[in-house]
Amino acid sequence: MKGILWVDTEVNGKNVRTEYIQKYISYEIKIEHPFLLIPVKIKEETERLSFYLEDQKVLEYQVFPLEEGEIVDYYAPVPVASWIGRTIRLEGNYPEAFYAKMKQADRLPQSEQLHPLMHFSPVNGWMNDPNGLVCQDGIYHLFYQHNAFGTKWDNMSWGHAVSEDLLHWEHRSMAILPDEDGTIFTGSGLCNEKGLLELPENALVFFYTSAGGSSDSPWSEGRQFTQRIAYSTDRGETLHKKNQVIVPNLTRGNRDPKVYWHEESKGYIMSLYLKDHEYAILRSEDLEHWELTQRIFLLTTRECPDLRFRWKAVRKSGCCLLHWENILQETSMASSSQIWMRGVWPIRMNCLMPDRRILI
Repeated sequence: MKGILWVDTEVNGKNVRTEYIQKYISYEIKIEHPFLLIPVKIKEETERLSFYLEDQKVLEYQVFPLEEGEIVDYYAPVPVASWIGRTIRLEGNYPEAFYAKMKQADRLPQSEQLHPLMHFSPVNGWMNDPNGLVCQDGIYHLFYQHNAFGTKWDNMSWGHAVSEDLLHWEHRSMAILPDEDGTIFTGSGLCNEKGLLELPENALVFFYTSAGGSSDSPWSEGRQFTQRIAYSTDRGETLHKKNQVIVPNLTRGNRDPKVYWHEESKGYIMSLYLKDHEYAILRSEDLEHWELTQRIFLLTTRECPDLRFRWKAVRKSGCCLLHWENILQETSMASSSQIWMRGVWPIRMNCLMPDRRILI
């Protein structure tokens, strides 16, 4: 279906209606292969491309419109294996040339660009924070923040790659895609060794932020940042969202849950970034129900916490002190660094007294 935009102007005192632009606003395609390849031409402005199965929107990305005569920079692969045999409808303000360049494929596209030998990089597009780092049966899984549709931060999803030696990586399809609850921000992962969530012990469990209302998620406008779970029962090949909020919104922009099992206290600990230099510590015994135990301030740090406590309580001057270690990743669009802070935490005071700070 074509959409026609008419512009009314006044010429010599007369109203003149002119056809200003003509683009396809709806396009149907039957899915016959595991990947739908979206043409990417790097520009300044994007348009919203929405995917529908029947009348239900199932996906949306911000994508550059490819015009007639323009050359495709690369193709972004959208995993659509679960839609094979079905017809999807694409809606957006795109010219015919954009849809004409779409392809379907059985494998991920290869890159013609140069890539580092020692450092991981995606086939194409943008990446930032590593997410959900787990190892199972000798296979390391690297998930990461990924925009397959451009070279700037946008469309946050989880990319995926695997390795046997942490040097040579095989790319996998995108693992967690945005939905009406938000784009997919940073998180963590672990092996379900205790058989929780009604999942087998060999399942992999992942924690992520559903970034409702984020600037890269017009679809989720009006929603909030919440913490959620995804899982895999096929050794990390496929991730499924568990449609459940495990930590509701605590403050605007709370994100980046890092979860690990703490043997001494027989519970799972989640460190969560709140805002500015404030973090939350939460505890759970079943991965579903979380109790907020503390809020702490760590000056000069932002985002992506990894808080590991050494539970050594010491009585000093009538105050119970807790030794702790904390590795935090400071992240900005211009640069990032890691900070290792080690110190003592007075458990009844809302302040931090580090005794050492090392830049890594």
